[in-house]
Amino acid sequence: MDEVHQLVKGINLRNPSARFEMVREAAHRAERLLLVSATPVFGNEASFLAMLHLLDPVIYSLSDLETFQTKIANRQPLAHLIAELSPDNIIFLGDVIDKLTAMFPTDPLLKKYAKSLESMLADFPVEADEDIKEAITAIRSHVSETYRLHRRILRNRRSSVHDLTPERIGLKTATYRSAERAAVFALLEQWRSSAALSVYREEEGKRAAVLSELFFLFLEALIASPQELLSLVEKRLNGAADKAGAAALLYPGERETLLQLRSATLELCRDDAKLHALADLLERLVNSRGKQVILFCTYPGTASEVTEFIEKRFPGKVATHQPSSDCSVEGILKDANCAILVCDRRAEEGLNLHQGSQEKVMVHYDLPLSPNRLEQRIGRLDRFGFLGDILSHAVVCQDDVYETLWSACLEDGFGVFHQSIATMQYLIDAEMASLRREVLVQGGDAVQALTLRLGGEAGLMVKELQKIELQDQLDAMQDEPLQAFDDLEDVDGDWKGIQAQVDAWVEHNLLFEKVPHHIEGFAPPDRVFRFQYNHDRNRNTLVPLDRFMEKFLPVIDLKARGGGSQKPRSFPFSYRRETAVAKGLQLLRYGNPFIDGMMDFTSQDDRGKSFALWRYAPSYVAQEEVDHFFRFDFTVEVDLATAMSLAKMMGLPNLRTIHQALRRQGDITLPPLYQTVWLNADFEVPDTQLVESHLELPYSKLPRRDGSYDRNLNHHRWETIMQMNFPVIRQWDQVCAAARSAAVAAFREATNLDEELNDILVELSSYDEIHFAQRQSRLSLLSKKERQGEEREIETERLLREALVKGIATPKISLDSVGAVFLSNNDPFR
Repeated sequence: MDEVHQLVKGINLRNPSARFEMVREAAHRAERLLLVSATPVFGNEASFLAMLHLLDPVIYSLSDLETFQTKIANRQPLAHLIAELSPDNIIFLGDVIDKLTAMFPTDPLLKKYAKSLESMLADFPVEADEDIKEAITAIRSHVSETYRLHRRILRNRRSSVHDLTPERIGLKTATYRSAERAAVFALLEQWRSSAALSVYREEEGKRAAVLSELFFLFLEALIASPQELLSLVEKRLNGAADKAGAAALLYPGERETLLQLRSATLELCRDDAKLHALADLLERLVNSRGKQVILFCTYPGTASEVTEFIEKRFPGKVATHQPSSDCSVEGILKDANCAILVCDRRAEEGLNLHQGSQEKVMVHYDLPLSPNRLEQRIGRLDRFGFLGDILSHAVVCQDDVYETLWSACLEDGFGVFHQSIATMQYLIDAEMASLRREVLVQGGDAVQALTLRLGGEAGLMVKELQKIELQDQLDAMQDEPLQAFDDLEDVDGDWKGIQAQVDAWVEHNLLFEKVPHHIEGFAPPDRVFRFQYNHDRNRNTLVPLDRFMEKFLPVIDLKARGGGSQKPRSFPFSYRRETAVAKGLQLLRYGNPFIDGMMDFTSQDDRGKSFALWRYAPSYVAQEEVDHFFRFDFTVEVDLATAMSLAKMMGLPNLRTIHQALRRQGDITLPPLYQTVWLNADFEVPDTQLVESHLELPYSKLPRRDGSYDRNLNHHRWETIMQMNFPVIRQWDQVCAAARSAAVAAFREATNLDEELNDILVELSSYDEIHFAQRQSRLSLLSKKERQGEEREIETERLLREALVKGIATPKISLDSVGAVFLSNNDPFR
């Protein structure tokens, strides 16, 4: 579940909503649960407790909020100490270590790491000393792993992957003048002053609260849409209840002011100065700089008005996001003719607007009085994979003091155009609630005061972020796998290598046909194509049609031109990620249904598991009339039989999930190994040159350049060989069994398997010793209920781990395929 904070925001733990109850029921039934949220724990204890409750309802009961809040408060001193544990603080590291060990007196591993660091500090090292850095990292990692809030929290900080996400570089305002807007602003100020005067010395009363809310609604409407402001004024004049909950007029003289405000707002609705300012800005961005603009308005009606106006300047280049339309946003963004995509508030959540190959820029036609909404807007571009920086533009009227002050507050106070503020949404909500109350009496001064209170190095935003980061560091993954990102990128970027392997397998071996798929105006460096199943005399795909339809149904395009019941075609594919992303194609990688289907089919198909062939080689000099060789293809992987038997015996639920988890752990420790072993008639490994020149050649029934070719030893040809009375054929069963035993021994020797297993077990023993010591140290900080649950988990994990270690010490050695090659300069089948 993504954005899970939306589910628990403002939750009443004693009486949760029906939606939360529905999710809770599903979560507690699920085998697997992944909750994704940017919510910090600090300041959001109730929401965070509710999320942890979905993971572990026994330990994290909704009735234990006070206990949970105490736990968070007690973590803050530890968070400060971890922050001070840095090479930059080398002079005071001794004091930090003393405080840490005093905080956890029963943690032997922490004492060991601390003692090691203290011995280094005695030699007065420099900050850049690598040993010092390693020692500090060891302590930080240990504390993070041992004393994290919950073992199942995987906190990854955005700053750790800054190279993979874009940078926000500020706001540029396109200003304009408007006498009509100045008139509306003046009348709103008149309304505010009179309303504030009417509640003098009663600022905390109910009437003051209603007037404050009403004025805030006026401001929101003026910034977003004059039509919305006009609607609010009309409701006030007609005595209808409005969004602030007020029907009757609230102070003497309000009606006269509202009548003037209605008249001025009608004039503003007819004023197109803002639209012209917007069009001029778009002219610069699109025509001069070739940008694709993501343009946000608040209301759908405003978006329609804006679209109609700018289409006159940019005919054929403007598109509008319509949630109910069949036309996908992805397709619009990838359309080279689309220069401007107009969105309203319905597009502020859940959409990825960073797609497509064109450089993008965001324009705000209005700046809503909600920093969290601005965060959501910018978040449509601020995503993994977006290339370039994010510069925002906004259209601001110089004659509207509130709009000018608010744009400055967003940039200099909240800082939303320079960094993500998603983790500070609760502080933001509290500050905006204060602004709603204060702006009636203080006017623009309240906005300026908010900017000063929030911004700068000593501002609330920086302080709150520091508190959040201190807490998050305790739960963060200390050893960020940055090298893994690079390695993954290198592997994924080698699309030509992936293409060569898959094509050899699918096109050349199984005889699928690659059919080019042309996309108008698109010429990527790779070739977009479909795989076609063939069922005719000339080219018959070597997969039964019924099996193909069964295994590959998710990738069959039933509407593909040229396809049919006898020649079904897949959806368009690409091997290159950039091509697939640019045009919304299926990417051929592990996880794609076509690749998964091929792997599943191949693993169940017995063709190729064993083979025998006669290889005629005119230049080969055989020691006998014919020399025979064996080929064994071995796979080695962890044996999970013992661990799974133990899991069944312990009555653990979700055995399939446990099997997959153990498989992952086993593969990390002992990566599956694949090895080919060749043996000659004496069960010895033949000369490398012989293997390369004669044995490893691909099967070919047609003559090669040197005149050699192959005969598949089917049933009839095998009878011919038996009649030749070769000694080895008479004892073929025993010879094969003996060859396998010899091959296993040769395999172990060639791979140094026993030595490698010993090294793995030593390293694993060291890791497990630290891991279980950390879990044991954690028990001292837990409540009785938490400790009982943790002890049960530790015991279960320890037993399964011991069984897994046995499976690594005596791994499963499987024979993936076996073959026999009879090599001779004679062809008895001519």
